[in-house]
Amino acid sequence: MKNIKAVIAAALCAGLGLSFAAVTVNAGAVETEESSVTEEYTGTLPAEATAVTTTTAVTDNEKELQKLREKGERMVGEYTRQEKVLLGELDADTPRITLEEAENIIEESGSFREIMKKVMDICKFPDYNGGSGLSITEFWLNDSGSSKLMFVVGNFEQIVYVDRSYLGNTKEFKYLYNSRDTKAEVPVNSGLLTYKVYNDILPGDVNGDGDLNVADVVMLQRWVIGASDDLTDWRLGDVVEDERLDTFDLCVLKRMVVEYMRDRDQ
Repeated sequence: MKNIKAVIAAALCAGLGLSFAAVTVNAGAVETEESSVTEEYTGTLPAEATAVTTTTAVTDNEKELQKLREKGERMVGEYTRQEKVLLGELDADTPRITLEEAENIIEESGSFREIMKKVMDICKFPDYNGGSGLSITEFWLNDSGSSKLMFVVGNFEQIVYVDRSYLGNTKEFKYLYNSRDTKAEVPVNSGLLTYKVYNDILPGDVNGDGDLNVADVVMLQRWVIGASDDLTDWRLGDVVEDERLDTFDLCVLKRMVVEYMRDRDQ
């Protein structure tokens, strides 16, 4: 009986020994495999400089896109064309429509929708689309949007051409199409803010701090009397819009600052 127990015990020990040996072999194999995988992965890591450069470029693009979308929110719409460019969905050199092309399309077409489709075939996307009260779609004739076509939908459809100065004042405004006889629906200053907000233009802000206050008056005054030649953007100081800076601009700017600060504090 004892001999039988001894044989069984020996067999169990031998079996356990084989199991431990198998575990040891497997563990060794796993360790070898991990080492192999680690060596292979280490050998294919990208260069550190390349990874940093790519991340920076993406971040800068995202910041520009976010800034553009914030401007769109302020204008109750979106700057569609530039957003598509930033997203890589539209070539920045995609042609813009000219006034002559637009007038020819309008003359040859029968309906507002048909005109819009033909303009879209050229431009691919509008520069701005949105509006409050009126639905406004803008196709810019230049990159800044100072010259533009506006497709306006309210009680009826209208298409107008607007050309503005650098500061946003209207130089030319004319109707190209309307579905009714009246032309009183679209005010001359329509689309003014979409241009100013997109280009960060605040007339009189000669120090470029995004605000209009006494500091702008002081800077322009020093420039006019020759005490300084420091102006962030002289065109913002040309509030008389005669292509020169002088005491007339300074007088108008003083009045603008008083009115601006008064309206802001109300």
